[in-house]
Amino acid sequence: MPARRPPRPLAEDRPYNADFIRRFTQREAAKRIAKRPEALMAEQRAALRKQLEDTQFLMPDYADKTKVNIAGMLRKWKRYCESAKLGGTWRDVMHKANRAMAMDFLEHLCQTCRIKSWASSWQYFRQYKQLYTSVTGRYMDRNDSREVQKVRFQTPAYRHISFEATPLFERIVSCSFSEEDSCR
Repeated sequence: MPARRPPRPLAEDRPYNADFIRRFTQREAAKRIAKRPEALMAEQRAALRKQLEDTQFLMPDYADKTKVNIAGMLRKWKRYCESAKLGGTWRDVMHKANRAMAMDFLEHLCQTCRIKSWASSWQYFRQYKQLYTSVTGRYMDRNDSREVQKVRFQTPAYRHISFEATPLFERIVSCSFSEEDSCR
């Protein structure tokens, strides 16, 4: 194997390093300038403002799984519209939906889908709000959403998980306080 050439002294490298740094800096500055978009003229800005005034709502870009969940909620919404005999198409009913209808729909879901836990009901309601946004082109009122959240506790279909009432909890408690090893 040939022997490596010893490194050059620092004094000889200085002009080469300075030249390299100067060329590198110029190249990076040119790249930055090339990436920068050109500034809009006054007429272009006026046209942009007019276009933004005409745009009322930008639809959210949902993930694929979210779109699947919204499609499932749409099936449930159509079934609700048929069973409640609301009249009109499901889309017209969705445009007329208010807080009372949202509460009634959530109650319908809890009864037909046998939802009993608080977290599941809230997940279904979040999917309903996403469906509402997709169909109507506007977000559901936050105050209405909070009111629906308050009413959920008054519905008898909801249950709170109580670990003390479960047989497993009783067995664990009885084993931990017993002096025998017979609980295994």
